[in-house]
Amino acid sequence: MNSNLDEYNPEAFIIDETNKLVSYSGTEEIIEIPKTVKCIGKSAFEFNKTIKEVVLNEGLETISELAFVGCSNLRTINIPSTLKQIGTLAFSGCYSLSGSITIPEGIKEIADGTFRSCQRLSGIMLPSGLKRIGVKAFEQCFNLNSINIPDSVTEIGSGAFYGCNYLANIKLPNRLLAIEDYVFYECGMHEIEIPPTVCKIGSNAFNKAKLRNIRIPGSVKSIGEMAFYSTNLWTVVVEEGVESLEDEAFSGDDVMVSLELPASVTNCGKNVFKGCRSLNKIIAPGIKITKFPKEIRDVAAKGYLENRELYMNEAVVASYEKYLSENGN
Repeated sequence: MNSNLDEYNPEAFIIDETNKLVSYSGTEEIIEIPKTVKCIGKSAFEFNKTIKEVVLNEGLETISELAFVGCSNLRTINIPSTLKQIGTLAFSGCYSLSGSITIPEGIKEIADGTFRSCQRLSGIMLPSGLKRIGVKAFEQCFNLNSINIPDSVTEIGSGAFYGCNYLANIKLPNRLLAIEDYVFYECGMHEIEIPPTVCKIGSNAFNKAKLRNIRIPGSVKSIGEMAFYSTNLWTVVVEEGVESLEDEAFSGDDVMVSLELPASVTNCGKNVFKGCRSLNKIIAPGIKITKFPKEIRDVAAKGYLENRELYMNEAVVASYEKYLSENGN
């Protein structure tokens, strides 16, 4: 027998009468979970710095919250097809966990923080019946570059993919209701299609992402503070139906050259386009102006949009006038 493999023995595993693995006291690098276990209990392996591989048994149904939290040297784990639930922060801080993980069909939710800071994890296959991806579920999975999100998902929690720098391609599910705060902060995607079911884009949702072009459907009523801050966007199209652009929504996008706003926009917050120094074409239905009026100064460039094309609606003009008035410009 491999001396690094810890098989079932009463000294290493504490299992209660319900077949829940309560704790583990062994010192081996490779662990095989006993076949009788139905549940791995809360914090059963937390902060175990020794284990490098865990072989989960078929028949396992639940991995409880914090089960493997802080197992910083854990490199490999299989997820059995019988699994039905993975708890909050179950694998959080498993910095060495690498490769791709397939989540079985029985799982309906990726709980809050489940794979948070699994820095070497490169891929996730999610089941077709998944309903929710929790808050910070994949936060700081720096090397995550592949994930499928099934169309059954209606909720992706705030910060779910925060800091996933190598996540270059992602398709949002066509039933998604909102893009929450910080969901794609510092993510690597260049393009993303926002489905027409989304009703809001939260604050910092795409802050410092690598987007190039974006079209925001009219189902979105509000674009949150700093939602697209410093994303390097080239072109932005906001469709009819969008009503509010919150403070600094597009600030810092210094390579943006073209912006289309609909007549439905009735609110522009402060510094919405601060730092958009390359912006030379704004289309907003209503009033055609070929030269920026003296009293509506471009706050971002701290100059005037002279000799540039501008189509501006009255609500946007009024919003800028109010901002300039309040700030003494």
